[in-house]
Amino acid sequence: MPAWQMRAAGEGALKAKQASGGRTEASVSGGNGMTQQIEAVQRMQDYIEQNLAGEITPADLARAALFSPWYAYRLFRRHTGLTPADYIRRLRLSRSALRLRDEGCRITDVAFELGFGSVDG
Repeated sequence: MPAWQMRAAGEGALKAKQASGGRTEASVSGGNGMTQQIEAVQRMQDYIEQNLAGEITPADLARAALFSPWYAYRLFRRHTGLTPADYIRRLRLSRSALRLRDEGCRITDVAFELGFGSVDG
């Protein structure tokens, strides 16, 4: 399932959770592993969004997911189809392209502002 579809499906679950006072059907019935996994991936995606300009380590993502680094990596890859590094790289490239198109910034400025260590990638 593409990341945007997974994220959209998960957002519905989070809205239901908020509407029910923080409890989804899964949490009422004893928990659903899939719901917990989707929420963990969403937390990692949110962390990436908020920290895109800086360095993002597997340990950072694991803390956001509330799982071990090994398991967080597996969850992320299973639900998005990308490794966290590939996801981050694609997101940075997409944001860079939009800024270059819309704002007419210099390539080097955009590269450094969005967390690339050099203009080489």
